Amino acid sequence: MHVHKRLNPALNPAGFKKRSDFGRGRTSVHPYTKCSSCSCKVNYPLLRLREAGHITFTIGPEQGKVYSSKHGYPCTADYGIDQISVDKLDGLIIPGGWCPDYLRRNKKFVQLVADMVHSGKLVGAICHGPWMLCSAKCIKDRRLTCFVAIKDDVENAGGIYEDSSVVIDGNLVTSRIPSDLPDFSRAVLQVLTLQCQHSKCDMCTGDIKEKL
Repeated sequence: MHVHKRLNPALNPAGFKKRSDFGRGRTSVHPYTKCSSCSCKVNYPLLRLREAGHITFTIGPEQGKVYSSKHGYPCTADYGIDQISVDKLDGLIIPGGWCPDYLRRNKKFVQLVADMVHSGKLVGAICHGPWMLCSAKCIKDRRLTCFVAIKDDVENAGGIYEDSSVVIDGNLVTSRIPSDLPDFSRAVLQVLTLQCQHSKCDMCTGDIKEKL
């Protein structure tokens, strides 16, 4: 997975938009494991969030372990799942590929997804990512989209499928395929901005939590 923490004001270069223009999500997480995740669905949101000033990091089953995408690109888990809890995160991003098929077999990852959804914090999932939402049993009567091959899984889990580049339903942000990544990332940042406006975020109060 990879996570992003609250914005760092020191990163704001001259002439760049103020952090308040982008929102102030404390932490966004991307699950990542030994399976074949599509690297673009991991790296595009990660880099987009960093560009907007968020501090991101990856989470996997084991801290420090290097996992490969289906194209062979490496990703090192900054933290293991045992080191993560909902109170340390502002958001969770689940990439696609076959990664979710492995992660959904890990009860700790499934529980993290369920807890994040029920907490009202951002949860984004693209492509096969909504498989995790199905396993977490948290999409009944929720609107979402996904890769067409798992449409039946989403509907069987009680979700309301929509064929759209991005679907926002409260704290859930979902997309279908790699070409949806621009819309997906914009929506993720939009939800993080709203979360900051409606909650007492650490960045606004100056009380930034220490790194995990």
